Amino acid sequence: MAIAGFFGIWHLENMIRLLALLCVVAVAGCATPKTKTTKTVRIETDPPGARIYLGLGSYPEASRKARQYVGQSPCTTEIETFRGDRFKIAGIPFYNMGKRATAVFYAEPASDATNLFPQSQTFYAPAAGQPGDKIPDAVFFDLHQNSEKKTR
Repeated sequence: MAIAGFFGIWHLENMIRLLALLCVVAVAGCATPKTKTTKTVRIETDPPGARIYLGLGSYPEASRKARQYVGQSPCTTEIETFRGDRFKIAGIPFYNMGKRATAVFYAEPASDATNLFPQSQTFYAPAAGQPGDKIPDAVFFDLHQNSEKKTR
């Protein structure tokens, strides 16, 4: 039995084989696990021993509320990447309607320290029309300075 179509005359058996092959390819593509790409960021402070936090959120205040403890400086943390070298902040819409998703590193001096100040550094994730900040290899905080450093 033959079927006439755009590509000429096909036999029903060939159509079934083609559909079976397409189904196998489609299912195999869905079964391929997606690997997460991460980058290691080293965090250092002067003086060492500060508590380090990382907050990821839809804007800086949300990042502050969502911050999680990373460790005591010096330390490292793994950051999930977008396109290999940009911050990927899961759950935040790419377009985000004017607010850019942020990754904020925080350093808090030991509670018994004097003349040392908490610090933060803010980095922006990609947004519509904006590439976002590259993930740094290292973040450094001088806790003797009474200021906050913001990128961009």
